[in-house]
Amino acid sequence: MTKTYESLAEFAQSAGTVYFFLLFIGTLVYALWPKNSARFADAARMPLREDRAVGATRPSIASSRDERPRAGADLESEALLPMSSASIRERPAVSVELTGRHVVAILGPFFLAMFAANIALIYFALHTPHGSELENFYDASQAFNAQIAEARAQTERGWKVDVTTRAEGEGERIMVEFRNRDGGSIPDLEVTARFEHPFDPSLDRVARLASDGLDYEGVATPVRPGRWLLVIEARRGLERVFRSENKIVVADTEANLQQ
Repeated sequence: MTKTYESLAEFAQSAGTVYFFLLFIGTLVYALWPKNSARFADAARMPLREDRAVGATRPSIASSRDERPRAGADLESEALLPMSSASIRERPAVSVELTGRHVVAILGPFFLAMFAANIALIYFALHTPHGSELENFYDASQAFNAQIAEARAQTERGWKVDVTTRAEGEGERIMVEFRNRDGGSIPDLEVTARFEHPFDPSLDRVARLASDGLDYEGVATPVRPGRWLLVIEARRGLERVFRSENKIVVADTEANLQQ
């Protein structure tokens, strides 16, 4: 369920930018299409037509008053009367028509900047090292005491383990040498090597190492060049007697690790 949610979230994040950009392009095409220009021009003049219609039916302020001259009225008092709406309409109207090209000029740079920023973020996300995947904290806490006991027992054994890797075809050959406290070989182990990808578990590769009486060898394939965590585990029956984690960089050159 968690992987399904993460996959859907990643798809939504990556496809959302493309979807909104295509929606923006479609809106621009619709707004600038020649057949729609007359309709949009008529819609742009609609508020002006409504204002003229309202002004034509509105009674003037002078006509709503008693037109009979008042006694004692002088020229100064007549000059203070408010102007009629007809005189206001006689003034030349100054207006700028907002066309589709104006909208493109206003909003276009904003959306282009957002699209360019998302392209840059996607590029840097694909060409820079990713973070590490974190395990479930609850499960890790439950196994913590057992891990401490295993590490203490491993230290008390005093084993010396040398790990060597080299490129082989599309994979990586792993060679592990176990020596006990006295320097003798340890041939009765079941050894596995696991290449763990830093953030994508589906890329992990596991190889079972076979013993030739002295060393343990096996090939994990395919392993892409890059940073990996090489985990070496050795068991006797159901008991895990050794475990090591080694950060390596898989390349065309040989990598030597000592534990």
